[in-house]
Amino acid sequence: MKENMLKMAAVVFGAFVLLFGANAFAQEGKVSTKSTAKSAENNTMNRLPDSALVLVPGGTLITATPEEGRALAMLIARHTIHNIQPDLNVLKEGRKSYAVDPNGLIAASQVVAIEFQTIAAANNYWQKKVGTTKLQTMPAHTAEPMKFSVPPSLIAEHKEILAELKHATLAGGKTGKAAKAVAAVLHPHAAKEEEYALPPLGLLQALASDKISPDMAQVLPLTDKLKHELPQMLAEHKEIVAALEQLKIAARAENKSGVEDFAHALVQHALTEEQITYPAALLVGEYVKLRLGK
Repeated sequence: MKENMLKMAAVVFGAFVLLFGANAFAQEGKVSTKSTAKSAENNTMNRLPDSALVLVPGGTLITATPEEGRALAMLIARHTIHNIQPDLNVLKEGRKSYAVDPNGLIAASQVVAIEFQTIAAANNYWQKKVGTTKLQTMPAHTAEPMKFSVPPSLIAEHKEILAELKHATLAGGKTGKAAKAVAAVLHPHAAKEEEYALPPLGLLQALASDKISPDMAQVLPLTDKLKHELPQMLAEHKEIVAALEQLKIAARAENKSGVEDFAHALVQHALTEEQITYPAALLVGEYVKLRLGK
């Protein structure tokens, strides 16, 4: 587990480096690129302007639209790297590596997504009403909506599952074909979970600390929808498990033990959701109804 955490940390940091060009940190704190060596020889640095080093451009995370929020997320990520490596020559030199590395760029997009998640929360998800798809801007005098979202640990788990599944689809042969069949049923199911099955769990810590507020009633449309859709969610689990069993058979036949182990772990993940995750989300709704007298 510790080794996996270290690998994940390395990937995230490497993503920053690959996206923004700061690709060379030498041992013992010395950068070992030719650009830096040249700057050292000239006893100068082609330093970025101060405007490119502002950690929070504009001094606020508040934006008018999600599109502007996404742009701000990319800008903040870039400025973070600018502060770590302010030498423009080094940044340009690194571009030769990251610009042609699709895996690095994909990983880097996850870093921007994390920044965007923070910005979205700061903007109350642009006053998105729970249970609807229409974005509505609330009047300034109206109370802010309750903030709750999928716990980060569950988001990370989903990302890891989808990443491993993508890797399995590239395995080729019957294994790759079977993995693609799993992806076809798993992806839409995971999207439903992140829409209404997992966000209620974001209230668990507050409720466990006996913190309750009228705003928590905004979670009820989600838990009501989960209750209504639960039979369909469980039926989809059966389809997913059936596809995973075929993946295990194919992986075993082609001696791809890593994929077989992944398929087995994903079956157990589905059982955990049925026995713990979904019931816990439903209990959040029932408890909120009880405490608020709904």
